[in-house]
Amino acid sequence: MIPVEVVRKELREAKIIEVTPDLYRAVRSFVESSTKPKYSWNTGIKSGNTIMFIKPNKWELTVDLSIRIPEQLECPIWLRSLLQTWKGIHICFKKEKDPIYNRDVINMYVSFDPLHEPVKFESLDDFNLYLYSIYSPVMFARHITLHEIVQKINKFVDLEKYRAELEKVLTEQQVATA
Repeated sequence: MIPVEVVRKELREAKIIEVTPDLYRAVRSFVESSTKPKYSWNTGIKSGNTIMFIKPNKWELTVDLSIRIPEQLECPIWLRSLLQTWKGIHICFKKEKDPIYNRDVINMYVSFDPLHEPVKFESLDDFNLYLYSIYSPVMFARHITLHEIVQKINKFVDLEKYRAELEKVLTEQQVATA
């Protein structure tokens, strides 16, 4: 094997997280499902402040439209297997202090397992999203990066706009208390 020292640029180690076969199959079905409007899973079902996109017997993507400024990590967007309801891929938001500008901002995270630290991402093409992938030892499995998952979720709900709406409310609250 050629020694890694031949590479002149910085390297970061990929992180592969093994998930249950049910969750893996649901996520793979989700990222590989067609986005054509003719399929039922591309039409949301609205109930109160919640919208659900459902691929029968496979997965459900739930979006909570309630506006709450997340002091702690809040995960209003959730992709889960319909066979295993307690685990899934979560898009989370949290109010934090920007270290450069010293102001409150809303940061985005992906959480996919309570045992692993949520992965922070600044944009939909953030490098951190490429570093992590999920995997399960099922037949014909492939690694699915968090980038691929986040990009597909973004086809259902505009994550940047969701964060912008939270930041707008945060700014209004700050102006009202100033």
